[in-house]
Amino acid sequence: MVFSILLLLQVQPIPAPGKPAQDKVVCRTQSVTGSLIASKKVCLTAAQWKERDRDMQEMIDKIQQTSAGPSGK
Repeated sequence: MVFSILLLLQVQPIPAPGKPAQDKVVCRTQSVTGSLIASKKVCLTAAQWKERDRDMQEMIDKIQQTSAGPSGK
């Protein structure tokens, strides 16, 4: 799961020309989990990508905090 999240964070945006920054549609190619070859194209507005990236970062932070746990020292 964490591997999938990291893959999502590494994709490069492809901006659509000629629209205001928040309304601009940005398409990203994402790897399909469980496949070395398959990928899918996802298009969202810049604001939606920003929200999605923020949510993913929060999820990663939560997983890291939960898995770290106390060291017992």
